[in-house]
Amino acid sequence: MYNAAMNYKGLLQNHMTKLSDSFRMNELAYLALTSKIELPIRDKMAYRIFLEQFPNYISAREWKRSDLVLLNNFEPACIVEFKAMYTFNAIFQPSKFARLMESDIKKAFKIANKNTEVYSIILATHPCKEIFEEEKYEKIIKYCNKGINKAYDKFINSNTIKETAKKNFESQFKNQDRLLSGTIKAGTAFDIEVEILYWIYGPHMMAQPSKELFEMKS
Repeated sequence: MYNAAMNYKGLLQNHMTKLSDSFRMNELAYLALTSKIELPIRDKMAYRIFLEQFPNYISAREWKRSDLVLLNNFEPACIVEFKAMYTFNAIFQPSKFARLMESDIKKAFKIANKNTEVYSIILATHPCKEIFEEEKYEKIIKYCNKGINKAYDKFINSNTIKETAKKNFESQFKNQDRLLSGTIKAGTAFDIEVEILYWIYGPHMMAQPSKELFEMKS
């Protein structure tokens, strides 16, 4: 039975703003530079919600191939799809990640019912400086020469890259409510300070035509 009293918006907002507390100092920076950050963040959020022990709810990972699903009496009450990128992706390929996000929403709708709330959480890793000695780190830090340093070659300044990424990515959306956006201070790894930008969009509505979800600007 669907629990109309459950505040999924508030739940996601609360855990996203406090998520960095679940990682050790500098752990998130290391993970962001060396892996797909959506998985560690998804897993931490799933576990944090699991620990709250809501009656008749289960926090499930990879339920029917969706990233995070809150099951109410074993029915999908809230589906959250995560997508990770870098700030350079939001500068050079913003429409690509909007399309990937739209694909995830359509996938979620296939397992949703009429009461299911569907949300998207998008994460953008932002190294706060250029990667020096890129030949040394190219097999360790993801995309250090083909993406991160390419953005610094064009914009020079870390804040300019970050603000341009925000503007470009947010310009992709049409008729979608942004529930929350912010920045996680991830710490430092390889002598590089790292921030993670995030956006939460939703709830996405099943009745809404997919062609109106995004502006899809190239």
